[in-house]
Amino acid sequence: MSLFFSLAPLAVAVSSMVSFSHANGPSADGPGGSDPLAFLRNSPPVSSPRVEFEGIPRFSGADFLLLPERPLNPERPLNDGDAGTAKGPAVPTLKTDVRVVSAAYSLDPGEGYQRPIAAREVETSAGTFGDVSRFLQMLAGVTGDNDQRNDVLVRSGNPSENLFVIDNIEIPSINQLALSDTTGGFVSMLDANAIQQMTLHEDAYDSRFEQRLSSVIEISTRPENAVARHRETEMGIAGLGGSLTRPLGRQGSLFVSARQSVLQWVTNDIGLDGVPRYENAFVRADGRLSEKDTWWGMSLTGRDSIAIRPDPNDGWETNPYTIGYSGWRNTTGLNWQHVYSAKLLTVASVAHAEQSQTIAENGQMLNGAIVYDENTRDGISTVKYDATWEAAKRVTLTGGARAAVDQVNYAVAQPIGLQNPYSANPAPIDTLAVARDFAAFSSSAYAQA
Repeated sequence: MSLFFSLAPLAVAVSSMVSFSHANGPSADGPGGSDPLAFLRNSPPVSSPRVEFEGIPRFSGADFLLLPERPLNPERPLNDGDAGTAKGPAVPTLKTDVRVVSAAYSLDPGEGYQRPIAAREVETSAGTFGDVSRFLQMLAGVTGDNDQRNDVLVRSGNPSENLFVIDNIEIPSINQLALSDTTGGFVSMLDANAIQQMTLHEDAYDSRFEQRLSSVIEISTRPENAVARHRETEMGIAGLGGSLTRPLGRQGSLFVSARQSVLQWVTNDIGLDGVPRYENAFVRADGRLSEKDTWWGMSLTGRDSIAIRPDPNDGWETNPYTIGYSGWRNTTGLNWQHVYSAKLLTVASVAHAEQSQTIAENGQMLNGAIVYDENTRDGISTVKYDATWEAAKRVTLTGGARAAVDQVNYAVAQPIGLQNPYSANPAPIDTLAVARDFAAFSSSAYAQA
């Protein structure tokens, strides 16, 4: 006899001892009769069989489908030491395989592990606030840093080791209050309503992506079919905003969303001795130029600030610094796809991403002296060209080239220095002053089959 049941998301096979007990004992057509399951089939509804596993909670017979494949083993009397059973008439005992079946995800056999994610999953998951990054923290092998930020740590990696790609455009960060050395932040700038499909690549991934140690999060906002005019307004802890979808030109579409923070309207402290303020906007458009030419583009912009003001008269306060932060970031990109034949297509893209942040820290115990001052701005301009050719039924060749210019303008000062936790001398040391403004060019090419 085989026993089948579904318990997602595992898929295991277990060999275990299974006991069936019946309040009225076996029938005349028991295990030795012509019908080995008659003692089950003839049971009253109120005395359904029990299926018991060692180390596994008890399940009622109503939860399972019993499918006979071979005769039952000879019955034996129950012993006092049998777990989960009581003394009574002899009942049949059999050894069977328990198979746990779960539906598998549709994976690309040409890459490592991928996790496709639908927009509905992000919107309906509890505790994510419709935030893409906070949803990713719920997946296996992914965790977060703390509840105040949505940093994504994939397989214990650093948040800076993740690459976000929206509609074939690389995004340095999709989050508000995101520092230049991380991809995380307070909340996502991307409206969950804009997402059509999202894929987490946390193993080997396609060569067309820029190298990252932890993962690539690929997001598509392009609708697969024609769209109808639609408006939506929402309000939550992530902010107040809305979105608009409408047809555009020849077989095209337009999506616009914007959001404004609301926490500053209800409190002046969210546990940080301050409250963040932010605004963001996202625009995506696509269209068809001809039967073989398609274009699509997007622009994601965010602006944010926070003022942290600890109370110097609070005896429980542990932060002796007054901190002011403000920043903005934008990524804009355009793609053009040309189909040469049913087996060959190319995609050309151009994009520019830029972010700026200003940070000032003053020491309350140093009469308000400047402890840290930063005014940084960096960006990257990228041009890419990718080609895909289906050479045979099971052979696909891809290749491309990429050129980029990185711009860096950093001004960082630490005029007093910091205390050394490994020194008996409490005096601050290691003052710092950096001012650099330069550009760097890079290029690369790839091919894979």
